[in-house]
Amino acid sequence: MDGIEFLKEYNALSGNPNIFPFLTKETNNSTPSLLPKYQTHVLMADQSNITLTGFSIKSEIYAFGVVLLEILTGLKVYDRRRPLGKQNLVEWALPLLADEVNLSMIMDPRLQNIDFPPKEAFKFTQLISNCLQAKQDKRPSMKYIAQGLHHCYQNEIKNKFHS
Repeated sequence: MDGIEFLKEYNALSGNPNIFPFLTKETNNSTPSLLPKYQTHVLMADQSNITLTGFSIKSEIYAFGVVLLEILTGLKVYDRRRPLGKQNLVEWALPLLADEVNLSMIMDPRLQNIDFPPKEAFKFTQLISNCLQAKQDKRPSMKYIAQGLHHCYQNEIKNKFHS
């Protein structure tokens, strides 16, 4: 089984029965409340779909989108030292992903310095935005994500060898 098939078939967070207690605690009404100690991990979770039984594959796609956003920006998912409104990376960056003109404002300068083609960088932001959709059914499959990442990579390689 290759890596992509593994990701599609195996739900890493749900597959580990010991992970959820570390991320949540039960309150009196049996709804999860998030532990501040694990705040950075929880901010990667799809907040609207956390249940006592675990995470779905679409929740993990959301978390993967957060990881991709961290790669794009070079920023941690949460940082109290950032100005108000920018502390939560997803809340700050998600609206900016919709417009290509914002790319230079959110992209890690180290990525800009390696001549990441703007067209491919914007496709990458669109992929991230799709992963971070509020509604689970609007999020792409892992196969779609893998194909999108592969396409960005292939086009970047073509640009490097043809320039």
